[in-house]
Amino acid sequence: MKSTKATIIAAAAFMAFGLVRAEERTTQWRVLGPAFAHHFSSEGEVVKPATKTQQCATADDGLGITFTSTTPIPGAINAPGSQPGAYIYYRMAAYTCKDVVVPQERRGWEGNNPALGLQYTQRYEGHSNVYLANFVRDSYGTPSFMLAAGRMWPLFDIASVKVDAGIVGGLWYRSVLNREGDGLVRRLVPFALPSMAISDNYTGLGVELGFAPKLSMNGYVVNRTPTLMVQTTYLVHESKRGWTTFKLGSSEQGGISASVSVNY
Repeated sequence: MKSTKATIIAAAAFMAFGLVRAEERTTQWRVLGPAFAHHFSSEGEVVKPATKTQQCATADDGLGITFTSTTPIPGAINAPGSQPGAYIYYRMAAYTCKDVVVPQERRGWEGNNPALGLQYTQRYEGHSNVYLANFVRDSYGTPSFMLAAGRMWPLFDIASVKVDAGIVGGLWYRSVLNREGDGLVRRLVPFALPSMAISDNYTGLGVELGFAPKLSMNGYVVNRTPTLMVQTTYLVHESKRGWTTFKLGSSEQGGISASVSVNY
């Protein structure tokens, strides 16, 4: 009987130890750096509509563009230098106006997106949980802020390079196109993107890719053009190896020195 109890206790302890090991995780902190975006169409750009304006100018036809009168002439257009007794007026034949059409103007997309953020990752054996906060210039060139979380699964691991894929979603406070299409308004926009993360454990460098398809829901346009977004990252802390530190200083020759170190 004692032997049976001991066996049960040992088995329970082994299972508990196995569960603890199964829940072991590696935590990472990454700094989010510059981002880039490629837009696959011009739909959704800010379009300043075509306008019509009047341009007036003077032209010299050989007779001069002005004439002088000793008395005021009602309806004539004064020229510089006019004074009582010597009124100077533009010759109407030399002063012409015409209607000019200014074509519509597209502002274009902003593909270079400076950013600064922080990402926290809980990496388990079969998946990873990702949480991030990021300040980034959006596609319209205006400052924006996003909070997001996601679930990633490992695709493959070659040498020091890891590749994961999954879904990242959250809220993005950014500029969007107004209903008229000729200006911007600020909105809190929900999003969910298929994502891929590529990282090199040796250098700490990484890139994260997200794809936003053209999407509308119940008549509301969530995203007007398919967009590929790329975010650069750098590993600054991992529970297995500690923190990465950066040091800047001056050399004896008066130059600038920099160093990077990792505490294991």
